[in-house]
Amino acid sequence: MNSRLFPARLLATALLAVALFSTTACGGSEPPRKAAGGDWPAVDAAGVKSLVAESKGAPLLLCFWTTWCPSCRQEMGELAKLRSAYKPGQLRMVAVSLDEGPDALKAFFKDKPPVEVLHAGPAVGQAYGIESIPHLMIYDRDGKQVFNRPGAYPFAMLDGLIKGLVKE
Repeated sequence: MNSRLFPARLLATALLAVALFSTTACGGSEPPRKAAGGDWPAVDAAGVKSLVAESKGAPLLLCFWTTWCPSCRQEMGELAKLRSAYKPGQLRMVAVSLDEGPDALKAFFKDKPPVEVLHAGPAVGQAYGIESIPHLMIYDRDGKQVFNRPGAYPFAMLDGLIKGLVKE
């Protein structure tokens, strides 16, 4: 390969990635859960496991993320688009923050978050074997895990993963 073309191709690939993962804030019909007084509900590894059990009947998308991760920030916009594409009760989405403390969430979400947000901390990420973020786990209506991969996914891919799991 011509070494002069490599930087140009790298730049073109980077610009394409930015275009694919551009985010916009969307309103939605399902209000995210947030504790009174602005504090973020905390969850441990057992609490994450119970999310799966209590979400039976509707698919569950868990996004493990942090506020300092650029790809995670982009994924929040894609999750907002996904939430607005489904009726309340068709899909539950929970962003599980692996930030050190809830103060990062307070600073990050000056307004209403795009999805339900829980604070877990780094130990929960370790308990679930999360080695890179963002990391998505998707469960079907029966609580069976159908997707477990790291990465930021654009709306079209997320919608494709979810569409067959949702009851009309």
